[in-house]
Amino acid sequence: MQRNSSPLLPGFPWRFGRPRMPRLKRIRAELADKARRELGELRSLFSPWVDSSFLAPAKSKANSRNRVFSLEVVFWGFLLQTLSGLGCRGAVATIQSWMVNKGRAVPSSKPGAYSKARKRLPMNVLISIFEGMCSRISGCVSTSMLWHGRHVKVVDGTGLSAADTPANQAQWPQSSNMKSGCGFPELKLTGLFCLHSGTLLGWEEGNKHDHETRLWRKLWDLLPPGDVILGDRAFGSYACIAALLQRGVDGVYRLHGARKVDWRKGRRLGPRDRVQVWQRPRTPGKGWTKSQWGRLPAEIRVRLVQRTVDVPGFRSKTGTSACRSGSRISSQLLTGRRGVC
Repeated sequence: MQRNSSPLLPGFPWRFGRPRMPRLKRIRAELADKARRELGELRSLFSPWVDSSFLAPAKSKANSRNRVFSLEVVFWGFLLQTLSGLGCRGAVATIQSWMVNKGRAVPSSKPGAYSKARKRLPMNVLISIFEGMCSRISGCVSTSMLWHGRHVKVVDGTGLSAADTPANQAQWPQSSNMKSGCGFPELKLTGLFCLHSGTLLGWEEGNKHDHETRLWRKLWDLLPPGDVILGDRAFGSYACIAALLQRGVDGVYRLHGARKVDWRKGRRLGPRDRVQVWQRPRTPGKGWTKSQWGRLPAEIRVRLVQRTVDVPGFRSKTGTSACRSGSRISSQLLTGRRGVC
């Protein structure tokens, strides 16, 4: 049931009072509250999803000594920081409280030892924990949660800045618009998510010279035939659509602004709903060799659909979507602004 709103102030509640908090925001607030209260409470919440064998002391070399900040303690302390937004000093204070309750040796309040221990977290251990959690969460997705029996996955890219160290500057150089020594190393990330569970299935990272689509191609091994991909206009190129169709993967993408739509062409299915044929460009796209480009189909059939999104109190937004002719992707997934599928 839609709540009443003022016609002059859209979205403003008719009755005074605190508006309802979105479910995702409530979950984040609850997790942050648990993390701030007690480290043990956070461990009990996530321990069923984290294989404790990965946090056992190593047999030799790093993380093999019996330290106050063991691999297990540092991992849960780092997770606490990620969820609660606490600094290193706040994380150490929470760890101290947990150590007192467990009857263990209490570390110093200075965060230096914890910071050094955090640098010793092995990346292979974190990746193993990540893969184990993905496997367990994916197993909880039932058939009834799927869209027409098909897995829907979401791809998106983002940018990050890293610590300003010589090693990071060499691997991820800063923007050329910044003077040397005044900017931070820039990373590009492309991630693949499960729409049904919200799980991050995988990611690829690169520097400022790596386009999102180039990183996206490295994630295609995570796509079995029958999947449906959702993405923005950056991933809706002819090459990506055609190559994924050869793998049996359909997609829904916002249509790139450079591609002009002529609604007089193609076979008409309905108002602003047509099947058109896209020809393979003559020039290979960036990151594609001539042999790879030649293996792509010479043409693909796509379905162009235009939808208007009406929100009471706001201007209507009209956009175009496209999908392969004959695919069973319905308009339920085509209600974005502009897209290709």
